[in-house]
Amino acid sequence: MDALKKHKPVVIVAFEEEDNLGVRYIASALIEAGYVVKILDFRLGNRRIYQKIIEFNPLVVGFSIIFQFHLHKFANLIKFLRDQGIKGHFSAGGQYPSLRPQELFEIIPGLNSIVLFEGEYTFPELIQSIYNDNKWTGLAGICYKKNGSIITNPLRKLERDLDKFPFPFRPRLMAYALGKNYATLIAGRGCIHNCTFCNTRSFYSKPPGPVKRIRKPELVVKEMKLLYNKFGCSIFIFQDDDFPVGAKNGKKWVEEFCFHLNTGGFSKKILWKINCRPDEFDEETFRLMKANGLFMVFLGIEDGTLEGLKRMNKKTTPEQAIQAVNGLYKMDIKLNFGFILFQPSSTFESIKVNLRYLKQICRDSYVPLSFLRMIPYYETKLEEELRESGRLKEIAGIPMYNFLNPKLDHFYDFIVESFNQWLNDRYGLLNISKWVLSYTSVYEKYYSPIPEYFSMVNTARQIISESNNFFFETLESLIDIFSGKNDFIDDRLLERYRINIADHHQKYNEVLKSFLSNMERIVRYKEIYP
Repeated sequence: MDALKKHKPVVIVAFEEEDNLGVRYIASALIEAGYVVKILDFRLGNRRIYQKIIEFNPLVVGFSIIFQFHLHKFANLIKFLRDQGIKGHFSAGGQYPSLRPQELFEIIPGLNSIVLFEGEYTFPELIQSIYNDNKWTGLAGICYKKNGSIITNPLRKLERDLDKFPFPFRPRLMAYALGKNYATLIAGRGCIHNCTFCNTRSFYSKPPGPVKRIRKPELVVKEMKLLYNKFGCSIFIFQDDDFPVGAKNGKKWVEEFCFHLNTGGFSKKILWKINCRPDEFDEETFRLMKANGLFMVFLGIEDGTLEGLKRMNKKTTPEQAIQAVNGLYKMDIKLNFGFILFQPSSTFESIKVNLRYLKQICRDSYVPLSFLRMIPYYETKLEEELRESGRLKEIAGIPMYNFLNPKLDHFYDFIVESFNQWLNDRYGLLNISKWVLSYTSVYEKYYSPIPEYFSMVNTARQIISESNNFFFETLESLIDIFSGKNDFIDDRLLERYRINIADHHQKYNEVLKSFLSNMERIVRYKEIYP
């Protein structure tokens, strides 16, 4: 058996832009059971993945389908592998496979099984049964096809104690900023909230067990110290949907977490980021976290009106978000935020109101303007509402809808096209502006500022502020154009806007890229001449 494990590794194909923690937890469970695990980045492409599978000769290939956007690309990959003669057992896991197994088997008939919901126990049992040539179809937490029918076995209970799982498998870490390595990790799983556009609650509500589980704070710190000592990791990005700061007994959890971070002065060596809700901001608690390494917070703000927040079932208020933002500014904790400017119920007027609100959020020049369109993900209240109203449709495999006013569709399409590089490119202005936040946080933590630094930071602040103002003014001007009574809009006018947006993007981008390059130069100089 041991020789078979060694010569027949388990291959997992996953999206690996950052650590895929779900896959890495499962990989650790497999390694603990004695298996060799090979993780292949989904972005390698069909041919390279096929070549690697031929090289490794696995008995089982797992596919981590965590993003609905990649569903049809996974279908294409699996069909390609089957067409090339790969005969092994193919199993899929992730949110979409767990919540929509029937549809997944229809889209990807080349699958043999689906591991439902959390797989740390189920997938190793499946592997062991296949390696031992035992019947696997009776395992809890498995879905499979039999004689054209879909068989779903009883679901496995969620593990209440997440610390029973071994730490995620990490063969290496990547650089975050200015040569500092980073890792993603979780303090817990699940979410007690039930926003209409999110399916996290649905995912954790299906199996038996609590929808929210939180790790022991001392073991989270133990994992962080292990990563620091083994990989030189000093930046930690928590990926919890909602960090325990707002949980029941959350204040006590944070106090214990910070106590363990402070033991031996560890908190002086690290930085960490969390995600939370605006109504979870508490000045005393956040000051404690700031003193122990918290440098950035992602706030799920989403809307600037009480009506919009109620429609999303957010159970927050616009005033709570402003209070949280002001508190973070006051403590010099960097801010990222989520804001859904475009929603199924959006009108030109609601967008104007929300833009005015966003100006309050982005008033500090460090915070770049950003926004999203609400997507009706599977198993959400939003998807259900749009389907019932006949508005749900699919575009390139992604569920979507039209706005109630066709002019708003044209406005949105023009914004997405004209600001595409600005908002979505890896080296676009939005991403570069966020890296300015990261670079300054790392530099101020680990290096003593020089006079040149302060001048550079002021310039970067001015550029981000100026770019925000340009963005706001352009959007407001385009709203007036697209919402007018005249259905015809001069293409020459729109082309002038496109050119103007591109020109401003290039101008702002060059300055901020220069800032990042100069920051790297300063750090290199300090390392040579400390």
